[in-house]
Amino acid sequence: MKNITSFVDLLFNFLYKVKKNINSKLNKQALSITKLKILKIISNSKNYATNIKKKMGFSSRTIVSILDNLEKNKLLHRKQNMKDRRIKDLYITNNGIKKLREAENINKIMLEDSFSSLDKKQIKTFKEVCNILINNKNSITKK
Repeated sequence: MKNITSFVDLLFNFLYKVKKNINSKLNKQALSITKLKILKIISNSKNYATNIKKKMGFSSRTIVSILDNLEKNKLLHRKQNMKDRRIKDLYITNNGIKKLREAENINKIMLEDSFSSLDKKQIKTFKEVCNILINNKNSITKK
């Protein structure tokens, strides 16, 4: 069990460093991995804060704070829903699309760099192992 614990600690440490480095680069564009994901969700279809909350697993307060920031930076805009006044539709702006594309490129390059020491076979094996763990019927990821 100790080997698994040390392996998980290593994995968390690696992922923390990758996320920290990517966020550091994205912060220069007033973005983060989380904001990138939210812009991606909004760019793919008409969305509402409650949909994003469900997809991201964050509290309402966190989502509203992030959306406020994205709107302040003119990356998205909210518009009153014509059918339900309680809802505001979210739309990505042209500037948001531009920033999203730039951020996706930065994210892709940095992820490729982070995994560059692995060959294609090792990456394939790592992906297979992750899928096995995620789909494990006894896994906590299922609960």
